[in-house]
Amino acid sequence: MKNRIVIMLALSLTVVVTAGCGLDIESFIEADQSISQHAAPGSFDASDEASSEASEEEKVELKVPNVKDGELHSTVNGVEVRFEWDRVEEADGYEVFAEVKPIDSEVYQRIDEFGQKSEVFETKSTFYIAQSEGNVDYRLKVRAYKKKDGLDRYRSAWSPYVTGSSYDGLPGTPVVKAGVLKDDSKDEDSKKKEDGKKEDKKKKDKKETEKEKEVYFEWDKVEDASYYKVQVESKKKGDSVYGKVETFETEDTNYVCTAKDDTDFRVQVTAVKILKFEDEVDEAAEAVSDDEDKKETDKKDKDKEDKDKKDKDKKDKDKEENDEVDTNKTLNIVEGKPSEYATGKTY
Repeated sequence: MKNRIVIMLALSLTVVVTAGCGLDIESFIEADQSISQHAAPGSFDASDEASSEASEEEKVELKVPNVKDGELHSTVNGVEVRFEWDRVEEADGYEVFAEVKPIDSEVYQRIDEFGQKSEVFETKSTFYIAQSEGNVDYRLKVRAYKKKDGLDRYRSAWSPYVTGSSYDGLPGTPVVKAGVLKDDSKDEDSKKKEDGKKEDKKKKDKKETEKEKEVYFEWDKVEDASYYKVQVESKKKGDSVYGKVETFETEDTNYVCTAKDDTDFRVQVTAVKILKFEDEVDEAAEAVSDDEDKKETDKKDKDKEDKDKKDKDKKDKDKEENDEVDTNKTLNIVEGKPSEYATGKTY
């Protein structure tokens, strides 16, 4: 640039001096243009430097992370959905955009991790763990980043969305049959015997007439169902709205509703499936498995443990039958779609 300025000044002076001598000024202008087009090799231009910096920035390209679909795991912390991706070369970390929705919803909502200050969660790890809370679906996308000067950073494009869920399929929907008054469900022989006792029936006292009436409900067994959640609603004859509601769990495929007064019942049943996941294999146990002598010792110990276990199971059998369904952190509970209401009455 300095060389060019010097040349321009020299030409200007030459033009002034030679103008009075009758020389051709246009020839000097052409010479100046020619020099401008052929600047010295070492000349400096600010626009050239900016272009060079832009080209250097364009060379920093990060690959899009290859993210795998979420997998369900059972840990001491409960049921988790784990997403993993391959490490991206030159990346300083990753930005994760994660969303969740209930199983019966179509709308995802962003997950805000503790301490998260923006729409994305930042991590230097190559995995993301979603802590399961009920039956939910997850989806997320990931991009890699590399730090620049200051707070700015280079980023890759977002990966495609991947998905995962905290359940493994749903049990079927029970079909509940209409309730049958227990007296009406007796076989023909029973009915005949009952007819022969009509006279005796008339003589029954007031207490006998106030005996509870039973309405029998049943449903077909649902494949893979661990147990059933039953909701029973009732109302007095003539009432328009069902009031009393009772909810309980059972492994049976039937239920009997009882009432002394003329009562209407309606029953709804939901199949529930328990998913149990194996804990991680103990590495020490794997190493020992190659030792044949140790295997023999383990077999003897196992036989003794099995015998002790059988004795203990026998003592605890009655207690275990009455225990509630185990819903500890090694289990995942999945509920199917509730059945249609089935109705029955005591009159």
